[in-house]
Amino acid sequence: EDRHHSTRHKGVLTSELKLKFIMEKCDSFEVDFSAFLSTEAKIRKPSALRSMAPLLKIPGITWLAGGLPPPSLFPFKEFSGTLVDGTKLTLDLGEALQAQQYSITLRGHPGLLGWVEEHTRSLHKPPYPHQQLITASSTFATDMVLRLLLSPGDAIMVEDFTYPTFLTTVQPLGACVMGLDTSEGGLNPKVVRNALEANKAAGLPTPKALYVVPTGGNPTGVSLSDECKRGIYELACEFNFLIVEDDPYVYLQFPRSVGETPPGLSLGKSFLSLDTQGRVIRLDTFSKFVAPGFRVGWLSAAPPLLSKLAEATQSSSQGASGISQALVFSLLSSWGNEGLEKHLRSLQTEYHRRAVLLQSALKEHLPSDAASWIPPTAGMFLWLQVHSEIENSDDLMPALEEAKVVVVPGSKFQFQGEANLYVRLCFSMASDEDLKKGAMRFGEALSMCQSNKRKKYSEST
Repeated sequence: EDRHHSTRHKGVLTSELKLKFIMEKCDSFEVDFSAFLSTEAKIRKPSALRSMAPLLKIPGITWLAGGLPPPSLFPFKEFSGTLVDGTKLTLDLGEALQAQQYSITLRGHPGLLGWVEEHTRSLHKPPYPHQQLITASSTFATDMVLRLLLSPGDAIMVEDFTYPTFLTTVQPLGACVMGLDTSEGGLNPKVVRNALEANKAAGLPTPKALYVVPTGGNPTGVSLSDECKRGIYELACEFNFLIVEDDPYVYLQFPRSVGETPPGLSLGKSFLSLDTQGRVIRLDTFSKFVAPGFRVGWLSAAPPLLSKLAEATQSSSQGASGISQALVFSLLSSWGNEGLEKHLRSLQTEYHRRAVLLQSALKEHLPSDAASWIPPTAGMFLWLQVHSEIENSDDLMPALEEAKVVVVPGSKFQFQGEANLYVRLCFSMASDEDLKKGAMRFGEALSMCQSNKRKKYSEST
């Protein structure tokens, strides 16, 4: 069945009326999710053994089916830890034994899954009945989602500079990556529409999905406005594609200015919050606002897609670590919403302070007009465009190595590794002293490259 549909209407409509017509049609349009599945996803079947798990709930059942180790042989009787504020958290015997066992529930630790479901409803208020699945981090979830959607030859849209792990994950799948121009301050509906219409004019099928990091993008640090998200979602309805919303930095949104109250949980619209049809697969993670070592995240998707993702989990990771899930749930339960918001505001203030410090140091140490950037509004990264005689930011790397400072050249964020004059600086991990020192060394290396380029040009003429 052809998943592409057209909007028919009589006469010439203004753009506003046309858009209204499209959205009214979208509200009543039922997505055929099976048309978006990859060959791999269509072939995969549920685990035969896992399908028997509901029998465990029968009172008095004698279980001789599953190969589960006996809890009496597990090495730990208790897990305990101390938070930075001195609060003690403990998993008692029952919780500790459950955390060490295989997960019987397909979608994750019941307590953590319940928290995620309520948190999603409260934060995003999605108009479509999405379901949630606990994942072994959003990186693993990205791999699952791409395998869910893409067969060799299928197309997916992505910003022309994007998360490198997305690129290394999608490449072996044999999919066609359509890069979208973000040179004018980030992704916008006009760029997406132009790409789709050019694709259609060339007689090519509509890409199955758009992959986007909408908040504090990696590497650009740019965040999409609510208006931009709405416009892109309307295009998803009009052209019939899905949106993979990978949003690890959403909780790291900055206050508007130094000294202003940070947003806490007032985080603006997400694509999920706009989704009336189930077109959005949203990826979230605890890595950026709790700790990455837990390797726990969650995703939200329409039930037909989520059931396929649960099947993929059964045949791969078997779910996130039970111990990690239990500890994260214990932490969130201890905090409550008030404690979580307090924690987030502390993170948001600190990340903003570090971003401001790095930018101030660069302004102090870079040669005049040597570089420019858009101040990030969230996340961990500063995306800097070099203005100098060099032709490629990769040419900076030897001088940076000599100056003992490391940044990431822009070529690492493009599918084909094209030459460009961008570099990504990260301000999350370095100390204040190292941020200042790094900016100074970066300026010295840039000056050295400019001087060497001028010298070579002079010698050649």
